[in-house]
Amino acid sequence: VWFGPKMRPLALTINAMMSSIGLMMAFIIPGLFVKSDNSQTKEVIQTNVGYFHYFLMGLYGGMFVICFFFFKECP
Repeated sequence: VWFGPKMRPLALTINAMMSSIGLMMAFIIPGLFVKSDNSQTKEVIQTNVGYFHYFLMGLYGGMFVICFFFFKECP
């Protein structure tokens, strides 16, 4: 998506905000997969970390596919 001159400031502002939100999510999401209590065994933690990696691969792969199909050539 290419932005016209009037839309560029808004696009840059949203981009700058998404950087901070992305950093926040980078600290929150791993905690959803691996708990901090001591009741988990090493095997359970390894499995949960594997699920987290699958989640990331799916997320990044999905974003790549969306960009690949919907990215327009420059005007």
